[in-house]
Amino acid sequence: MVYGLNYGMGNKSLSERLKIEESEAARIKNKYFSLFKKMADFRESQKTTSQIESILGRVRHFPKNAESNGKQFTTVIATIVQSAASDIVRILTITVNRLIEKKYHDKKKDNKVRLVLKIHDELLIEIGEQLAKKFVKEVRLKIRQKLVELIPDLKIEFPIRAQIGSNYGE
Repeated sequence: MVYGLNYGMGNKSLSERLKIEESEAARIKNKYFSLFKKMADFRESQKTTSQIESILGRVRHFPKNAESNGKQFTTVIATIVQSAASDIVRILTITVNRLIEKKYHDKKKDNKVRLVLKIHDELLIEIGEQLAKKFVKEVRLKIRQKLVELIPDLKIEFPIRAQIGSNYGE
């Protein structure tokens, strides 16, 4: 429901998905946006958008303003959110890879750190257990520095969670 409302779901769609009357869906939607006023304001501000620029400067143009077409409005909101997420993960991946190349690339197998795979917003890194805590601490610092450098008015922290296992399933 939250994603649907934030991305522009109307009362009719909400009522169908929740199997409730449209008037009840409208009440839920109004209550939701009264609780999350900044999201409501943000959505409203995008109704005349004809161009989106991502954090890293990628631009997407829309043929008409979003207000004239409900699907386009949904696409505008989705583009803003998804391009921001994509850029942040790109920053994370490049920063971690550069850190590994600069400081942690060692020919000796027990000291080698490798970025193996990126899955959505996760990085799979091969690392010796003895280096893991130090590496994660440094990654957190480097990521924060890079995000502040590239997004100076950033107001939120991005938690970086690390787990250790002998394979991806763990």
